[in-house]
Amino acid sequence: MVFQQTSQFLFETRWALSGASGVLSHLLFNRIEPRNPFVISLILLGQPLLLQTLFAFTQELTFPTLFFQTFPLITIIHLLSLSLSVIIYRLSPFHPLAKYPGPVICKITKFWTYERIRKGDRHRYFQALHAQYGPFVRTGPNQLTIADAAAIPTVMSSRYFQKAERYGVLQNTRNLLSIRDIHDHAARRKYWDKGMNTHAVQGYSGFIVERVGKLLAVLEQRAAKEIIDLAAIMSCLSFDVMGDFAFGGAFNLLEEGDKQGYARLIERSLGLQEEIGAIPWASRFIMMASSLNVDQDVQAIRKFSFETIKSRVEKGGKCRDLIYYLIDEDKEDGSALPLPTLIMEASLAIAAGSDTTSTMMSNMWYYLLSNPSAYKKLQREIDSEFPPGVEISASPVLGDLGYLNAVINEALRLQPVLPSGTQRVLPKGNGPVMVAGQMIPEGTVVQIPAYTVHRDPKYFPNQPEAFRPERWLENNVNVQAFFPFSWGPGNCVGKNFAILEMRITLAAIIQRFNIEFAPGYNPAEWEANLKDRFVLAKDALPVRLTPRY
Repeated sequence: MVFQQTSQFLFETRWALSGASGVLSHLLFNRIEPRNPFVISLILLGQPLLLQTLFAFTQELTFPTLFFQTFPLITIIHLLSLSLSVIIYRLSPFHPLAKYPGPVICKITKFWTYERIRKGDRHRYFQALHAQYGPFVRTGPNQLTIADAAAIPTVMSSRYFQKAERYGVLQNTRNLLSIRDIHDHAARRKYWDKGMNTHAVQGYSGFIVERVGKLLAVLEQRAAKEIIDLAAIMSCLSFDVMGDFAFGGAFNLLEEGDKQGYARLIERSLGLQEEIGAIPWASRFIMMASSLNVDQDVQAIRKFSFETIKSRVEKGGKCRDLIYYLIDEDKEDGSALPLPTLIMEASLAIAAGSDTTSTMMSNMWYYLLSNPSAYKKLQREIDSEFPPGVEISASPVLGDLGYLNAVINEALRLQPVLPSGTQRVLPKGNGPVMVAGQMIPEGTVVQIPAYTVHRDPKYFPNQPEAFRPERWLENNVNVQAFFPFSWGPGNCVGKNFAILEMRITLAAIIQRFNIEFAPGYNPAEWEANLKDRFVLAKDALPVRLTPRY
């Protein structure tokens, strides 16, 4: 009798129980924050299946009735209840980030941010949000974007925050960029610092000068015959220079072209990793649903890195390149990275040393060609120190050319390496932290968008959206708000090398050629087509070159 009454009660309340199971699933997600796809699927669908089994047993339902009539409706009610519970909580005053403004859709789900990443306009979207809501904007259920320079030291350099989960979504990748633990990161960073300190970088300058010489020869040969895609040429140059400084000479894209598509492979891989990292718990589902070949790209880059390293090690250390330091080839301190780790770091060197630098230089060319007065002023400065016919070298004089450095800084201000910034998280268990006058709850992911901060009139007055290198000579900038290479212990380890490469390349080409946009090209297309894919992804930059002598 009791069994029959219980069975009848369960059956009569099956819809309410289905709804309650959705709320319970929400509580489970909040409590254990699962990342395993099986566990997530179990929480999403396990409870409806359990309820259906219970109903089938108590009511002696036939299989057709079970499968076609009851189970789908129970599942729908369960998922609707789960979704409604999540939405109500995230919009409620009980949420830890309830006081922070932002679009309702961003408070509810990060899938909207994922869509902005996929489209490549996240940096401009963040800028628009901060213009509307102020310096603190809630851009995800548990994420804040902060456009306040006062937040930079606390978020990027303090012991409170660590790299967010986005950097660990690919479990088979553990290089300097993906290491989240601050102590492990510091230990790995020591190897890089040894190979990227001021003395080591000066030793690499010969690589740059030699490759830039080859670049000039290629441009001289092609200038009279064709319109040149300067962005593509910068990619080939950076890839070749990276091969020289990292592996003692490995590539010849300038002469042979990118026949294997390595440059595009790296650009695509970085973008795809940013996509799947947008929502860490759903990363595997996103990959399956959108057929993203991230693992395939990573394996291709890793295979390429292995072959390059193998060739370099067999050849031996004839020069002090990056690998020379990473494997302690001169036995200075008795430490060397093991081969599996070395392959991962080589993959990072290939990506960071080629794609980012080429985009930075392409942006500089765009802004110079869009501002003829700045172009001519830079040309006069270079001619005064390096008259036509005098070889551009890694002379300290380059570092003292005020306008050249102002041009580089201004282009990096307008188009920083990482336009939306890097993600940091305040781990749970450490308590809240005060950031720029606001208390940030634990478990919050924080992002400081360089693109937005760099264009804020509070820090860069007098036409912050315009290309004005003079602002750096007038000291009309807030240098504490300028962080194009990120900030603190996680900043770009190759910053000094990249700046040296930009100085030599820019000076050498301007000394040798007059450059203008190709006939029919619309310069407005350049900035519109720059895509925020963690780093900036660029389009073609067609130009016409005329030798000066």
